[in-house]
Amino acid sequence: YYRINADNNSRWDCIYSLPRPGGGRYGYWSANPKNGALGFGFGETRDGLRWKALPPPVIDWQGQPPMPALEVGAVERIGGRYYLLASTYWGFRGQVGTVTLVANRPAGPFRLAAQNPMLLTSNARHWNT
Repeated sequence: YYRINADNNSRWDCIYSLPRPGGGRYGYWSANPKNGALGFGFGETRDGLRWKALPPPVIDWQGQPPMPALEVGAVERIGGRYYLLASTYWGFRGQVGTVTLVANRPAGPFRLAAQNPMLLTSNARHWNT
């Protein structure tokens, strides 16, 4: 489901895991989906050692332009919903930093948080832009 060593255009880093109902763990990581869509890695494990990659979660931008790139910072299940912190250094809505994506299921679809989606952001430009 994810690019692996594709002309230096693959990513597998920043994994964050959380308990999976019924045992084991879900994992979310920074990755480049093979389908070319902006996204992140998603998988599961029963024992914490052997992981199975699952299809990348869908991000529903609800008609807004998507972030140009993202890294997974953290994911937590709170009140039955999944909150994912996604960071960008390339600018989103004129800001750089971290935004909050929310889903009702571990595999999404994820959407920008209805309230205060721009978390820990600033208008400072990244040194590489």
